[in-house]
Amino acid sequence: MIGLIMFVVTLALLMIGFPVAFTFAGVAVIFGTLAEGIDLFGFMPYRIMSVMENTILMAIPLFILWVSFYKKPDWQSNCLKPWAIYLAIFVVVWQYPPF
Repeated sequence: MIGLIMFVVTLALLMIGFPVAFTFAGVAVIFGTLAEGIDLFGFMPYRIMSVMENTILMAIPLFILWVSFYKKPDWQSNCLKPWAIYLAIFVVVWQYPPF
């Protein structure tokens, strides 16, 4: 029965215009506190740690960061230019060693 009430409250809040992430988080925290009590927050550090150790969930923010870099114009040349200079110096030193 509590699941149905949560669903109705979530739909109502979304229809009012609250953002999706805040609605889901708020409904979960409110109904979790009502169902389990304030002791629910004692398990939060363990839950956060288990999320941080999950490599699939770790890849999502890195993918978003990569997309934000990719959208910027000329980021490839800005990132690769120092490497090109470094490799050119390395090749010259390797071909003609100073010793």
